Amino acid sequence: EIDEEARKYDDYCRNFDAARPDVIKLDYLIAPADRVEHLDNIDKWYVRDAGETFGKYVLFKLTLR
Repeated sequence: EIDEEARKYDDYCRNFDAARPDVIKLDYLIAPADRVEHLDNIDKWYVRDAGETFGKYVLFKLTLR
């Protein structure tokens, strides 16, 4: 289930355009702890907080730039 949501998130990041009225704004991001350095796409549009680790994942609070 998490892998499917991760795939959907990846698709969302590739197609995100803040100017589109139908875009759902994100409040949180869950990312694998070993891949947090690979979040360039999300960082273009959002500011992440320091994050909180839960097992092998990190939960970030997002703020739209």
